[in-house]
Amino acid sequence: MSDHDATTTHLLGFDEAARRLALSKRTIERLAAQGAVRVIRIGRRRLIEVDELRRFIEKSRQ
Repeated sequence: MSDHDATTTHLLGFDEAARRLALSKRTIERLAAQGAVRVIRIGRRRLIEVDELRRFIEKSRQ
């Protein structure tokens, strides 16, 4: 696996994050705007780390 592959597998676009959580893209956008999930900006792209989604899920369970 190249360095590029390792990085891109840990960062998700809003569409993919929504799919993985079975939520709408709009819900992911709202969560990001509220600060419930941290977003990484690279250029114009907004990305979410897989570990951030795990953190959000764990926090939501409590």
